[in-house]
Amino acid sequence: MADAAYLPELTDARMTQVASQYLLEKKQWKPTSFHLHFKGLTPDGRYAVIWAVMPDAEADLAPGGGEDVALYIDRKSQRVIKEASFQ
Repeated sequence: MADAAYLPELTDARMTQVASQYLLEKKQWKPTSFHLHFKGLTPDGRYAVIWAVMPDAEADLAPGGGEDVALYIDRKSQRVIKEASFQ
């Protein structure tokens, strides 16, 4: 298992850039159609977790029921490695 201390740090700006680019290219979402929220790192520290939430869903207490997704960004490769839909 990789030690998180040896992985490159992703700044908020870089995580936002990676997540936005993924959503634009893979899902064809317009930049104004979603908001990004950094939710922290996975327990092993290898992945950053960002929620992409539609503005209409932000008033809800919990995401879900729409197109909202959680993106897992590998800190080493600085790429989205997993997309999970909210249930």
